[in-house]
Amino acid sequence: MNITEDKAYRWLQYQGYKDIVFRARLTPDFIVEGGRSFEVKLARNNTIFITKTQYDQLSQTAGELTLLVFSSEGNNPTAIIPFNEIRERPKFWNNIRIIGQHPHRYIGQFDDSLIDKLTNEATRFGLNINAMANFIISKYFEDKPKSTKAEPARVKYTGRG
Repeated sequence: MNITEDKAYRWLQYQGYKDIVFRARLTPDFIVEGGRSFEVKLARNNTIFITKTQYDQLSQTAGELTLLVFSSEGNNPTAIIPFNEIRERPKFWNNIRIIGQHPHRYIGQFDDSLIDKLTNEATRFGLNINAMANFIISKYFEDKPKSTKAEPARVKYTGRG
C-alpha cells in the first residue's frame, strides 16, 4: 500500500467503514461493505491520470464507485468524485483535470536526435536538459515553470551511456 492508498484507508476507517478490502494492483483499490468501491488517485497540479485500461475496469465495476483524490499534503481527499459523473470522460471535474495518458510514457520515446535538439535549445536559453524537461512537463500541465534554474530531474533520459 502506498502513502496515498494509506491515507484513503485511514479516511475510509474514519468514515465508519469496518470491512475494508484493499486490492493491491487492482482497480478499484478498495471495496467496502454494501458493494461500494473506491479508486484512489494522487493529484499533481490538480491533475489525475486514468489510463484507458483503468477507465475500462472502472466502467465495469458493479455498485457505487467513487474516486478519492488526494494531494501530497493533508490526510483528507481534495475531491470525492462519483464515477457516474465522469463516465463520459470529461476533461475536467470541477477544478480537477482528468488525463487519459500519463505524459512520462512519451518521455521514454525520445530518440537521440530529439534529445540533441532539446539539449541545444536548452543551452541556447541557458538551461540544462533536466530543467528543459521540467519546463516541457510544466507546459503539458499548462502551468508556468516554477524556475528556469536547474533542478533535480523529474525524468531522466537513459538512451545514451
